[in-house]
Amino acid sequence: EEIKVPPVHRHTWDEIRSDLLLLNRVCTAVRRGRFSGGALKIDKQKMVFHTRESDDGVPTGYHIEDHSPSHWLIEELMLLANRCVAKHLADSSLHEVAVLRRHDSPDSEKSKALGNVMKNNLGLGWWDASNAGSLYKSCQRVRKEYGETVGFCVDMMIMRAGMKQAEYVVYDPEDSIHHYALNFSHYTHFTSPIRRYPDVMVHRVLGALLEDDTSSETQEEAEHSVVQCAEGDDTSYHARDTAENQVILCNTKKKDSRNCQQQLDVAVFCVYLRHRKEWFYTIGSARCFAEVSKGVAVMMYCSTLGRDKKVLLGESRTNLNLYANGVDDVLHLPHDWKLEGKGRVSLVWKNPETGETIVQDINIMGSTPVVIIPTDTIPISFEIFFVSPFHPRYAALNDELSPAERQGFKWTDTDDSDVFVMFSATAT
Repeated sequence: EEIKVPPVHRHTWDEIRSDLLLLNRVCTAVRRGRFSGGALKIDKQKMVFHTRESDDGVPTGYHIEDHSPSHWLIEELMLLANRCVAKHLADSSLHEVAVLRRHDSPDSEKSKALGNVMKNNLGLGWWDASNAGSLYKSCQRVRKEYGETVGFCVDMMIMRAGMKQAEYVVYDPEDSIHHYALNFSHYTHFTSPIRRYPDVMVHRVLGALLEDDTSSETQEEAEHSVVQCAEGDDTSYHARDTAENQVILCNTKKKDSRNCQQQLDVAVFCVYLRHRKEWFYTIGSARCFAEVSKGVAVMMYCSTLGRDKKVLLGESRTNLNLYANGVDDVLHLPHDWKLEGKGRVSLVWKNPETGETIVQDINIMGSTPVVIIPTDTIPISFEIFFVSPFHPRYAALNDELSPAERQGFKWTDTDDSDVFVMFSATAT
């Protein structure tokens, strides 16, 4: 039986449905045009923890954040709104106090180093990072040819290879305010004044333009308005020097907030694992290899967690304070290992019951099952270990990977001996 939906603000369900479908078609075309026109999107998974049913705040479960078409429809509308407001403010008589959003191009040396690795060492001759659009297309091709886990690993390497953070600035016609990732000439944050102070600053200037029709003032009158604001006149918007100081503070707080969120995510994840009394099995991708004191270090990136961490092979691995209280599991470590240049490590696994041995080769960006174990330390943290092919959890995880994801890339040495420094597994 068909369910009858009552009118919403005098609009019938058929009218609403028709408008939504039209809006979806328009936003789909806008989104397609944005990426074909040179925009960049870096994908990163995020764990969302469930706490609604928890009495003590400890997560009872989690899911991987998933964006439906409704999410990107709203995203495109927000981008359009922010872009239109930014252009309007920059062209207005109050442009001197307009707060915009700028994203500079990546560090050229680090970006070039990554390009050399991708082209010369990994054999991706088609890799192109000359601009945001080309970089996005290169990332998409990696995903298509080598799989999602490799794609996530490459995205993370791009973020580490000199990608800069966007920042708030006070508009100056003499300076570039281009947004690299979005490939917009003008951009700002306008749509979330309830949670971002720069949006409030944008609203105040826009409100002054709309309410007082400041845009129709002569240049002399507009400059007089700004001078009055600077001298403490009661106005709805800020002076330029006030705005410049405020955006510096906003950029600092944004960075602090991001760092705090990252540390909180790790802490909540580890508390969740402790409470479950069960270790976390997932997929990791080898980002780089290096010899370290008394062993070998392999930097593994876990896209599910959105983090990378060193897997240590050697004596240094034996002094870790792991949390195993109530955990019914066994950690198997490799019987032996061998680092083969910069692009591969060979692990020898021994069946503790039969004595059978298996040699596992892990190439650069090759994916393999790993286990994440929380530490019994303050501050709380975690360690990552390779999962033995003889462990009962190995087979199911390994079956999730395509041959290309397991294989990764064969490393080719070049004359550029220092190109790999920025990806060193000896880094913290």
